[in-house]
Amino acid sequence: MAARVLITRSSQRASDLMDELRKRGIVCHALPVTEISFLKNDLPDLLKFNWLAFTSVNGVTAFADLLDKNKRQLPGNLKIAAVGSATRKAAKDRFGKTDRSPLKSDGLSLADSILETASDHSELTILWPCGQDALPRFYDRLTQAGAKVNKWICYRTEAVDPMKIKAELLKLPPWDLALFAAPSAVRAFSAAWEKRNDFAAFAIGPTTADALRDEGYIDVVISGGADSHGCADSIVELFKKRNVDFR
Repeated sequence: MAARVLITRSSQRASDLMDELRKRGIVCHALPVTEISFLKNDLPDLLKFNWLAFTSVNGVTAFADLLDKNKRQLPGNLKIAAVGSATRKAAKDRFGKTDRSPLKSDGLSLADSILETASDHSELTILWPCGQDALPRFYDRLTQAGAKVNKWICYRTEAVDPMKIKAELLKLPPWDLALFAAPSAVRAFSAAWEKRNDFAAFAIGPTTADALRDEGYIDVVISGGADSHGCADSIVELFKKRNVDFR
C-alpha cells in the first residue's frame, strides 16, 4: 500500500503541498481541524507607523480586506515585512511589495530583519496584524530592543467540533504521517483523536513540535523546510529512511 499523509488544514498552502506529495507518489488527504474567524475591527491610524509586519497569511487577508472595505490606501512611507514564502506572496499580491522577508521563516528572524533597518530602535513603530493566539516571540524581541509595536488582533483560530473531526478520521484508511502547521491544529486534532503513536507527527516549526510533545506524541519530526517543496522533500526523506513504500 502506498504511503499516506494526513494534512490537518485546508488552504492554498495545503493544496500546494498535496500537489508536491502526489508528484512524488504519496497519497494525501486534507482535513481542516481549525477554522479562522475574522474580527470586526476599526483600522488604526496608519500614519503612526513606519512598518507593517505580517507573520501569517490570515493577518494579510484580514488587514487588506478591511483596508479595501474602508477604501483606504497605505501611506507611501509605510514599509512591509513578511515572514515565510506564503505570507510574502500574499503581501505582494495585496499590496504590491514587501520590503523585508528573511530567509528563515520564523518571527524572531522577521523581528531581527526589521531591527537591522534602524540604528536607533526607538524610531521603529510597527503595526502587527495577528491572530488572538499569536506567539509572543516577535513582539518580545522588538519591544525588548526598544521598538514600539501595536499588536493588532484581527482574527482568531477556533477548533472544529472534535466529534466532527473524529467522524471524518474514522472514514480514512490508516495514515503513516500527519502534518501539523500550528499548535492550535495540534490541540484540535488531539481533542478528537486519542491515538498518539500510530503515525509520525510531522511539525512545521519547533513551536508546533513542542505542542505535539506536550500532547503526548512520541514520534515527532520537524520539517526541514516551511514551504510546500521543502515539506514534501522532508517527508520523502523520512519515508526513505524508514523504508516506507511511496511509489
